[in-house]
Amino acid sequence: MNTYYTPSANPTPGAPGSSSTIRNEFNLIATAFDNLSAATEGTSTTSLTIGTGTKVFATTKQFVAGQFFSATSAANSANYMHGVVVSYVNPTLTTTVTDISGTGTFADWNLSISGSQGLPGPSGGLGPADVKTAAFNAVVSNRYICDTVTTAAFTATLPAAPSAGDYIIFYPGSAWTSNNLTVARNGLNINGVAQDLVCDVTHEFELTYISAAEGWLVAPR
Repeated sequence: MNTYYTPSANPTPGAPGSSSTIRNEFNLIATAFDNLSAATEGTSTTSLTIGTGTKVFATTKQFVAGQFFSATSAANSANYMHGVVVSYVNPTLTTTVTDISGTGTFADWNLSISGSQGLPGPSGGLGPADVKTAAFNAVVSNRYICDTVTTAAFTATLPAAPSAGDYIIFYPGSAWTSNNLTVARNGLNINGVAQDLVCDVTHEFELTYISAAEGWLVAPR
């Protein structure tokens, strides 16, 4: 137990307001804080790489399924994982991580009960769109103005390994009716079909990656 107060004088031991009484009150508070820490905190030396999904820790700290938890590297608190407890069977703590910070593999975890993740803040505005007049490789979370008239028809190649929810936006920089814009699928489906997208109608659209089966979903904007 930590001692948070040491009196410099004790003229009337035990009297209300005396230094000994204040000392006892402070040390009772210290004991309460120590007990709270013991009840809500633990450690683990399991070597784990920061990432989302299932993470299993070895720890003697008992958790309850459904609790929110945080695992923070003792070396650097900027490296952490946050999520929900799936189960605890001494000494195995099974969790689902939903939120992370930092990268790397660590074996110095401080485990604690935490609150649920707060609501997301407002999204920031989109950055400026890139103007393209020749073939290029598209990058997720980007916007492209594709001008096929200034030069000639060309191809935009989609990423080979996108994640679910990734998106790319295409704007017509000219009429695509004469010089078509081709969006190459790069081995993945577009609208569930193994076929490139040939744009012969001048209209902006967004591609969102859904899954291996569906691939990229086309949605007019």
